[in-house]
Amino acid sequence: MKTNYLALLACGVANALLSMGWFGIFADKWMAGHGITREMVDGMEYPGVAYGLSFAVALVTAWILHWLFQRMRVQDWLDGAKTGALIGTFGLLGTLVGNMFALKPWDLSLVDGGFILLQFAVFGAILGGWQKQ
Repeated sequence: MKTNYLALLACGVANALLSMGWFGIFADKWMAGHGITREMVDGMEYPGVAYGLSFAVALVTAWILHWLFQRMRVQDWLDGAKTGALIGTFGLLGTLVGNMFALKPWDLSLVDGGFILLQFAVFGAILGGWQKQ
């Protein structure tokens, strides 16, 4: 199986869209949980760097997931989504435990960890369903 670079790029774009939607919906909970104000967000010195890094990390994450899927013989979008969600569960659980020790609110853990779970499920669906043979 060969690498489908368009699928990896689609994961990067999906990450940007998912982030806008997810963190738009949960913006107030997320900012309160992290102790961030709207003024801090609006005054961010280099937001382009953060968005660029987020896109780059999404591409690397998608490539790693693609690599795992090749070895696991993931065959279609549904298998990819389920496998991605299972892998994303590690991120959710790690976030829950890490935030517990950091004395962060429970709902923040669900926002941050829930995004990881969703992200991996969507990446899995894209990569599982859009393969080069």
